[in-house]
Amino acid sequence: MDAAVLAEAPRQPGAGRRPADAVVRPGEAAGRCEVRLSAADGAYVGTFHEACGFATRAAGFRRCLARPW
Repeated sequence: MDAAVLAEAPRQPGAGRRPADAVVRPGEAAGRCEVRLSAADGAYVGTFHEACGFATRAAGFRRCLARPW
């Protein structure tokens, strides 16, 4: 995914989480151990990505995936 922007309202619960999960699924299917995202600055960006399971890192966000072994 190159970019995602969600309007403030109206939006349904999960409107942001679904695209984030869509980014993660191919990595899980390929057996990857993590997914890294670069993101714009802003407190709301960190709050959103952390709510989706990503951990804040210096240059973006990372979400560790379950190892298949």
